[in-house]
Amino acid sequence: MDGLSDVAHEGVKAPFQVAGATVPAGDYDNPQVNFGMNSPAGNPWRLGLYSVIGGYYNGKRQSASPFLSYRKDETLTASFSWNFHRIDLPSAEDAFNVNLVQARLEYSFTPKMNLQTLLQYKTRATFWRRTSASLGCARRTRGCIWCTTRWTIGATCRCVRGGSWC
Repeated sequence: MDGLSDVAHEGVKAPFQVAGATVPAGDYDNPQVNFGMNSPAGNPWRLGLYSVIGGYYNGKRQSASPFLSYRKDETLTASFSWNFHRIDLPSAEDAFNVNLVQARLEYSFTPKMNLQTLLQYKTRATFWRRTSASLGCARRTRGCIWCTTRWTIGATCRCVRGGSWC
C-alpha cells in the first residue's frame, strides 16, 4: 500500500478544449494525493487499486483505477481494468465523468515472438447524459507489425496499418 502527496506541474502552450471547456495556455501547479495498493507481483492472480485526488488545470479531479490480472509463466498474461475519472473544471458548465474499460491479452510463443491485443471502451458523460462513447482494438506482434482498429459509436470505422515500433 502506497500513499503520496505531491504537486503535478502541467505546461500548456496553446489553449485546448476538454468537454466543452477551454483550458487556457499557461502553467498549472496542482496539488494531488496518490494512493495505490495491490497484491504481490509474484502471484499468478493480482488485484489492485490506484487512486488520485487533487487539482486538474485549476479544477478538481478524482480518479479510481481497479485492475485484475493473471499471468501464467512467461507465456500468457491477461488483464482487465476500469479507469474512472470525475473532472470538474472552472470553465465547464457541468462536471463530467470519463470511464475507460480495458481488456488486454498477451501470448508469447518464444522470448522473441509474441502477440498482444488490447480492447478498450471509453465513455464521457455529464450527470444528466452520456456525451460520447468509443470502442477500440489494437493488436501488436513482435516483428515490426502494427494494426489498430477504432470504432466510434454512431460515427465512422477506421483501420490504420503501418509504422515500425522495433
